[in-house]
Amino acid sequence: MESSHPREVIFLDETWIFSKGNPRKSWQDASTKSVKRPSGYEGKRFIVVHGGGEKGFVDGANLVFTAKSNVGDYHGEMNSENFIQWLKTQLLPNLEEPSLIILDNAPYHSTISEKQPNTSFKKQNIIDWLNTNAIAFPGGATKTELLDIAKVHRKDKQYVVDQIIREYGHDVLRTPPYQCEFNAIELVWAQCKQYYDKHIGRDGNSDENVLALWGESLQQVTPNQWKNYVAHTNKVILEWYEKILIEEIEPIIVNINNTDDSSDSDDFTVDEMSD
Repeated sequence: MESSHPREVIFLDETWIFSKGNPRKSWQDASTKSVKRPSGYEGKRFIVVHGGGEKGFVDGANLVFTAKSNVGDYHGEMNSENFIQWLKTQLLPNLEEPSLIILDNAPYHSTISEKQPNTSFKKQNIIDWLNTNAIAFPGGATKTELLDIAKVHRKDKQYVVDQIIREYGHDVLRTPPYQCEFNAIELVWAQCKQYYDKHIGRDGNSDENVLALWGESLQQVTPNQWKNYVAHTNKVILEWYEKILIEEIEPIIVNINNTDDSSDSDDFTVDEMSD
């Protein structure tokens, strides 16, 4: 995600706002399947979808729609069909150059284009999959045997969203689970909501006024601020990566013997050699 990447890096994500302001604090459990609802949620909830990078928000990519419910995980308000429609009509056509698109693994980002045979498949479905992929199998094979053959020829997961993005000439990079700090737009959302909450109700709480104020909140984030948020995110990612490397690399021991039958052996660890 370094800014020196030959492609512009675009971060995208979804969030929510309330017509009478957002709570100062919210949290969700480790499963991300349920978002607890603290006090402070008031009014109608709107789901927001957008994308941007070092140059700012992508023009024309802002999507805001009314949620069906004011409680529960906002992810349930979005589905694969709506997300793909947004990609095709608002985000991808408005990207001026080939880009690297950063997204998380929300269910509507992760619809698989071709399901692999598993135990829930009927025998005929497994046969159809094998035939479609030109994979030979014995005529009298049992379902278990067919599954074993399919497992040997198992393909890597192909996501519908990834394929669409690549068809438009862009690349995709998915953040690890539960690592929202790897997405710079989360910092942007925080700034937008701070402005929104400070001014909510200034012109009334009608849908029209709420949407206008949210648009105004988006305009407060300058390209320079976006650039700083991306730089901070890059730093967080690099620190995390370096920490993982340190944790995974075991100490290297070098055994130096003058002769095969020498009774004196000198063992040096990397730390000792650096003394």
